[in-house]
Formats: sequence, C-alpha cells, structure tokens
Amino acid sequence: MSASPSPTPASRPAVGAARIGRALVVAAAVVLVAGCASTPTMRSEVVRFHAWQGAEPLTFAMRAPEPSTGSLEQRSYQQLVRERLVLLGFAEADAAASARYQVAMEIRVVPEPRRVTEYWPPAGGWPGPFGWGAGPWIGPRPGYPYWRHDPWWGFPPAPMSYDTTLFRHELRVDLFDVRVEPAPGRKVWESRAVAYATSESTPRLMPGLVAAAFSGFPGDSGTTRRVEVPLPAAPE
Repeated sequence: MSASPSPTPASRPAVGAARIGRALVVAAAVVLVAGCASTPTMRSEVVRFHAWQGAEPLTFAMRAPEPSTGSLEQRSYQQLVRERLVLLGFAEADAAASARYQVAMEIRVVPEPRRVTEYWPPAGGWPGPFGWGAGPWIGPRPGYPYWRHDPWWGFPPAPMSYDTTLFRHELRVDLFDVRVEPAPGRKVWESRAVAYATSESTPRLMPGLVAAAFSGFPGDSGTTRRVEVPLPAAPE
C-alpha cells in the first residue's frame, strides 16, 4: 500500500496525467497497502445482523460447494473461514450431520466505473527535485528559488478529470442453527464485508475480508462499521 518557459495553466492537466491518475486511484480505493516499512492493511465496511444466542455445542460444518466439487480457489477461502471460526472458539464437526451450525459463504467481485476529478498540483505540494511535496504551489519559501525547478510556479491548481474502474469485493458469511426450525436450520448470524481495490484479483484481499467479516464477533446487530485489518505481506 521527480529551463524552459513555464506552460500555460491550460496545458498542465496533460503533464504526467497517467502517473498522477494511478496515484489518485490508489488513494481513492478503500483497500490501502502500506509501504514496506509498515504492515499492509485493508479498510472494509462491515454490515451485520444476527439473533445470536451462543447455543452450544459450537460445532460447525461448511455448506456446499463440497470439497470434491468446489474449485480450489473456493476451497481455500473456505479454509480461511474455518480457521477464523476456530479462533473464535468453534470446532469443526467430524461429520456435517452432527454439526449444530452450518456455514455458508458467498464471494462477489463487481466492477464499478468512476469519474474522478482532482487538482494538479495538489495542495500539499508537487513532485520536485527532492521528492513529492517539495513545497506549496502558492509561492516560494524564503531563500529557495522554487521557480527554477517548478514549471507551474505561480499558477493555481487546475482540475483534471479521468475515468477509472474500481472493483467492489464483497464477502458474505451466514451461520444457520440446524437444530432450530424451519429445516434445514434458521439463520442466526450474517455478516457482509466490502472493500474496494484497483484490481479484480481476490486472493490478496480475502484474508482481510474474512477477518473483517468476523471482527468483534458476534457484534452489534443492525450496524455498519468501518474496520481496518492487517493483510499478509505480498510475496516478493
């Protein structure tokens, strides 16, 4: 999770637009990957409803797809849910028929076009000879001739609009108490975690989505929370 006559203000949006656009898209996404010096994290919105009573035994089984028919990717995500439930004090039943709770999960990735308008140079600074944010656009710092290095010195920020696509990653987890009617069980807990990213690839985000969906289990019913959870480090 860089001397010719200064260009006119109208020419500024075209300068470095692709590089600026990429930076702004990453900033706009809910998913934030921090630098290598800190732990990568993901921000997610979690919606939760439940009628959880904590009835024992806290044994569970995963609903379809069965391991023999589900994809390897789906099975790996199911394993993340299993591990999270065990951390919460549940135990996986030896046989699905003997489990008190059945667990269902659904994963969706939906592209969402966005129109983004930003201003360049940004209010905090510009990419100057000493890196991003070398100084404000509004004028020079005493003793340093910014105008020699900043072709936009003296001009206010100009709007720059571009189209992009963010991907909405959504994980839904439902728990059913199969010892309560109606068969095959009554839903007693549901959680939906949503995060946005610039990529439609799910494996990188799934550990964070699972952690977010179960954060503070069972949680307050009928609430929407924004949570930040750690992500595994990206493979080198």
